[in-house]
Amino acid sequence: MRHLTRLAAPGTLPARRRLKLYEQIVRGAGTMTRQIVEQAFRAKDPDFHPVVDELGRRIHRAIDCEVPWLLARWDAEPPATRYLLAVLAAIYPQHGHHLRDHIGTMAADCPGTKQSAYLLLAEAVLRDDEERTTALVAEISAWARLDLDDIGLTPQLTAAFILTDCRK
Repeated sequence: MRHLTRLAAPGTLPARRRLKLYEQIVRGAGTMTRQIVEQAFRAKDPDFHPVVDELGRRIHRAIDCEVPWLLARWDAEPPATRYLLAVLAAIYPQHGHHLRDHIGTMAADCPGTKQSAYLLLAEAVLRDDEERTTALVAEISAWARLDLDDIGLTPQLTAAFILTDCRK
């Protein structure tokens, strides 16, 4: 994983290729969350306790180790890449809290768009605002036609699932 994330360094790949790399990193970061959501859909049980396979955990941990380095590139990346960095920050909030104001500013720059909604969701997760996260999860789930109600997941976990599958 370290080798792949180091490809995001300046001068290694053109911005367009780095964007594709970040898309794959976000997809990988969502592996564990997707497993949990898939199991929750099958269970539909209030006492649901997900089991994540070892590969999902390993991918999540491997990316977790690289997220601080990737997020440190915020100022060097173009807006399209920052969008994916905002998603990574929300998936790994322990590393991304310092970007919440930047993410809020990005959301304000494109009001009323899907991109803005996803950015506002990332910001709410990073601010640990459960009420706002819940409201945004419900809003995005409605227009994205995601049936995520009553599957027994926390708003943060549901937000991570939505963000890893976000489209601009």
